[in-house]
Amino acid sequence: MRSLAAFSVLCCIATAQKLARHLQRLTGQGRQCFEDRRLVFCRSDELRQRLPVAPAPIIDPVSAPETAGGRLSHERRPGGSTLIVEITVKDSNLANRLLSGSWASGAIGEQAKDRLNLIGPVSDQAFDDAGVRLTQIALPLLGRWAKWELVERSPEREGCGDGGVTWSMSVVLANLVGASVPEFPRLRVLEIGAGTGLVSLVLSGRGHDVMATDGDDCVLRNLRSNVGTAAGGGRSKIGTRSFRWHVEEDRMALAALGAFDMIVGADLAYDRSKCDALKGSLAYLLPSSDSELVLVERDRTGQSTACAVLLREDGWQVEDTAGRGLEGNAVVINGESNPRRLMEDSSRSLLIRVRRKTLSHELPEAQNMFLTFCRVILRFTAMYVP
Repeated sequence: MRSLAAFSVLCCIATAQKLARHLQRLTGQGRQCFEDRRLVFCRSDELRQRLPVAPAPIIDPVSAPETAGGRLSHERRPGGSTLIVEITVKDSNLANRLLSGSWASGAIGEQAKDRLNLIGPVSDQAFDDAGVRLTQIALPLLGRWAKWELVERSPEREGCGDGGVTWSMSVVLANLVGASVPEFPRLRVLEIGAGTGLVSLVLSGRGHDVMATDGDDCVLRNLRSNVGTAAGGGRSKIGTRSFRWHVEEDRMALAALGAFDMIVGADLAYDRSKCDALKGSLAYLLPSSDSELVLVERDRTGQSTACAVLLREDGWQVEDTAGRGLEGNAVVINGESNPRRLMEDSSRSLLIRVRRKTLSHELPEAQNMFLTFCRVILRFTAMYVP
């Protein structure tokens, strides 16, 4: 057993030495490289000389066939083949290294940045030493009032995860409800997974009574801070509370507050577990056909579409349509109007509307009486009118 362990250690050392020699050889050939655990990223000036002057065609990764490790596509060219691979980088430190540093400088580095289909928060500003940054967001189409300075917290430093920053689907949903939901009649609105609070701030600014919820304690603290700052401007009517979709007690406590006219959320149904938790909550959140759930999802891997199918199979009335994305002078982020990355990402949005199917026993009493009266008249007509 000891000999086997010693052999394994020697193999690991040999592999590490081989990798180090390979990295040194690549660096010696004029390639700028860095390694991140088991991955090595290199940029070759030699490769640039071999590339044709015309830029290679860009292939949309979303329409490319999927592989186990991401989306992969290639296109034949007279001078060779172009290969485009889409990867998901959850480590923001690695993502920052991929987009910065000496290896990414120059024409090739800038071209790589232009072609990277980055999926990330709407702001790319750096966090301070405390892991905090301010993101200025304005939605000019809604009016001069629709502008906020939101506190965002680093997922690594603060532990707020993805909910500590603002994502593109939240901006799409905020624009949608801000433009389509009238100020009157006043509605009771529930936002689930509110994050930094952008959607709730828009609806509150339109005069509606909003309850913003999130299941993460760190995100909830930051949400309350943003809501409190907005309240100082006199346009905020937002309550906040913790809501974990998968917890039965939380579902019952939220249902005890009474029915909401509208429930909104962004980037909620991105995997099967989230969809199952959402389905389990709808029986509490949509007690009648008078309430509606409005979701905006980035249907990255088809999980959101699959969730819409599951909801429909469970008997819900579901409409899912591809969103048009943001149009016109829709958004200003940190002084930049319509950031290209945000606009491209918004074009891949999926709008899902969910209602409880209307059953005859759920109709109001007056409507039931009217239907009964109509049936009597029809029977009388059929019996006595030739």
